[in-house]
Amino acid sequence: MATSEGISPKTEELRIVLLGKVGAGKSKVARLLFGSKEPKGEIGSCVLREGEARGRRICLVDTPGWDRLAINKTPNNVKNEIVRSVTLCPPGPHALTVVLRVESDADGPSVKELKSVSHHMELLSERVWKHTMVLFLCDEEVEEPAVRQYIQKANRLLEKCGNRQYVLRSEDQVPEFLQEIEKTVEGNCGDFFLPPMYYEYMQSKIPKNITEMKQKYEDREERLKMGYQTRINQYKRQAEETVLRQRRGSFQGERPSCEYYVVRKYISKNVILTPFHN
Repeated sequence: MATSEGISPKTEELRIVLLGKVGAGKSKVARLLFGSKEPKGEIGSCVLREGEARGRRICLVDTPGWDRLAINKTPNNVKNEIVRSVTLCPPGPHALTVVLRVESDADGPSVKELKSVSHHMELLSERVWKHTMVLFLCDEEVEEPAVRQYIQKANRLLEKCGNRQYVLRSEDQVPEFLQEIEKTVEGNCGDFFLPPMYYEYMQSKIPKNITEMKQKYEDREERLKMGYQTRINQYKRQAEETVLRQRRGSFQGERPSCEYYVVRKYISKNVILTPFHN
């Protein structure tokens, strides 16, 4: 079994949760991974599938779709299933994959749609973004400009999850897609997403003095960062002022003496004279 200390890509399973709006194509992703029709579950409930995908052991949780535009329009049972999904692949998923369907005849996801994604994902807490990847799912005939437009419009969402993304068009890309998920796992040092209920329980068991010490350490670290940034800004200002003074000096310069002009005049005529002194 995988542990929070790390996983071995060759021997351990990958635990993945698929999330997205109604009609995003999560079931299609499951078919591409396993090469066959996905098992049917109850409407509005999660579907768990375990098996082999390109030589890798996969535990996949497909969640019911949320409302495209607003979390308050998503039924409560669907919200509950989203929260429950991460408990179905214990001890927790390695990657949470948000599926965005790319369509050639659409302008890309709207601002409301992307806010809906964020609000639904954060049902699992802010910690979720560390383990999240955005999967742009499209048919093979969708042209590249349309895909780029979707990616550009989803820029803020991508920033939240560390720009982890992949464009999936066909079954042939499955090995590469799994490699991208493995990169997410490696980036988290093999750690997985701990479901909120377990995380809160573990936090409650931490002694108060340790919690306070942790807070003091974090506050001190923040003060040190701010102090360091202040010094950097001071050095930058000093350097800019030095350069500015040098530029002013080069423009103003000292006026040459009369002696210079006299010598210069006669030297130009190849005549040697004693310099004129003021």
